[in-house]
Amino acid sequence: MELAENKQRFNNYLIDSIICSILTLILFALAVIFIDFSDKDEIFFTWYIYFYLALRTIYYTVFEYYFYRTIGKTITKTKVLTIDGERPGFATVLGRSFGRLIPFNAVSFLANGNWHDSVSKTMVVKEVL
Repeated sequence: MELAENKQRFNNYLIDSIICSILTLILFALAVIFIDFSDKDEIFFTWYIYFYLALRTIYYTVFEYYFYRTIGKTITKTKVLTIDGERPGFATVLGRSFGRLIPFNAVSFLANGNWHDSVSKTMVVKEVL
């Protein structure tokens, strides 16, 4: 098993963030139809952030549990495994998804660590073709 390179991981993050942002825009636009946010700009923005974080957590949890990978990882040919090289269980994937909510997690790779990996005892590896 070869660990994914930082470039691959960054591309995963970028692709998945774009997908989550687009999904959030679409779904939140639909939600706004049913919720009146007039004259409540700060509430609107707060709910948008909560909606994005919830959707992102669900996105990562569902994709990594059922497929070992997200759309970004599929494109870069990487997948998630436990540190033992096994398929991660639901609790592990959920912990990994919640680990992404840690402030500054996105830049933790600069310090030679990915906090959501260490918290959940997982790793991202290159797929063997």
